[in-house]
Amino acid sequence: PVYIGALSSISPPSMDWLSALLELWPDPGLKVSQHRYAYTDDQDPAKSPYGSRQAEMDAFLTVLNSRRFLITEAGPAATTYRPGWFGPTRTVTEAQRLLFANHERAYWDAVPTCDGIVWFQEWTGNPPTDPYGFRDANWNWLPVADVLT
Repeated sequence: PVYIGALSSISPPSMDWLSALLELWPDPGLKVSQHRYAYTDDQDPAKSPYGSRQAEMDAFLTVLNSRRFLITEAGPAATTYRPGWFGPTRTVTEAQRLLFANHERAYWDAVPTCDGIVWFQEWTGNPPTDPYGFRDANWNWLPVADVLT
């Protein structure tokens, strides 16, 4: 199958762009890809312009209209970050990554038009600073890899 690199985020402008793209390419054999980085809207609904993760996904699936898709670059980082310019610093632990990963897998396994998930693997910098994926910088398995079992 052929997947077009369609979305890096889900927002109203992204949905407008995707709708226009699919009008130009009505062939249902052309599939869509979407980056999906894990966060739980239940904990932080402000991250979604739709107010919740389910509303966000409903908008995406409505635009697709039964077209098959692939989730690319999925996976949370184990990191400390500050959402936005202001506000408290948050830390995502390895245990939370596994919780998020299990949630993501269960969620997408339940969507019949989802062909799969490509899990993002990256450790960059010296020392590595972007801890995504199933293995650490030395290629040791991380706890989040348990989502594969």
